[in-house]
Amino acid sequence: MEKRVFLIVLDSFGIGAEPDAAAFGDEGTNTLGAIANHPNFNCPNLKKLGLFNIDGVTVGEKEAAPIGSFARLQEQSMGKDTTIGHWEIAGVVSPRPLPTFPDGFPDSLIHEFEEKTGHKVLCNKPYSGTQVLKDYGEQAMKEDALIVYTSADSVFQVAAHEELVPVHELYRYCEIAREMLKGEYGVGRVIACSHCRWCRAYQRCCNAQRSPKWCDPSRRGNALADRSAHSYSVPQIPTSPDWCWRTWNHTKS
Repeated sequence: MEKRVFLIVLDSFGIGAEPDAAAFGDEGTNTLGAIANHPNFNCPNLKKLGLFNIDGVTVGEKEAAPIGSFARLQEQSMGKDTTIGHWEIAGVVSPRPLPTFPDGFPDSLIHEFEEKTGHKVLCNKPYSGTQVLKDYGEQAMKEDALIVYTSADSVFQVAAHEELVPVHELYRYCEIAREMLKGEYGVGRVIACSHCRWCRAYQRCCNAQRSPKWCDPSRRGNALADRSAHSYSVPQIPTSPDWCWRTWNHTKS
């Protein structure tokens, strides 16, 4: 039996919609199918492992003798959030999706956050992470305000300019938010989005940090822990020069 496993997750690299995709607004989606015909698409190692041999994959050239084992799996959990997917990989099935806020967070929650941080909150609606800084960045500077926004995912994002809110203070505000966001407001992630004058006009910079919702220890799979196995994680990495983050992972050693 193998004693070491390297688990690599390719987020957002779907190979076709699941039967319940329509419930999450994703009917007919297929990331692999959408990008496979692009002239720059090239994944020779995944091809060798058997990516194009998977049942239902209709693009790419099948490998005559794939070197890997491959399969199509259907998620059992309700919800499409990254956090829920990672929990299920670890053996935890979530019967309910993490909450999303298409109309923004309740006023009572925002007011409490304002009182605890001492800053006014702007926006409070689903928004693009770069566009929200363009639309609210200047106002936030003038009013010494925080920009709070969300997305289609289960996230509470807090943006602030480094000259007004030092990075360590922004992280503290996100810790406050993480403590507040429980129960019906228990989003999957709280994300600190810092921007500064050295970046292009109101662009996110390299001091963002993500605080995922921790899974209840009583619900985590204990197979590895029972074998006294140690687990380690590598955080997500930058996807653009002016945007990066670190991820807190709750692992059981």
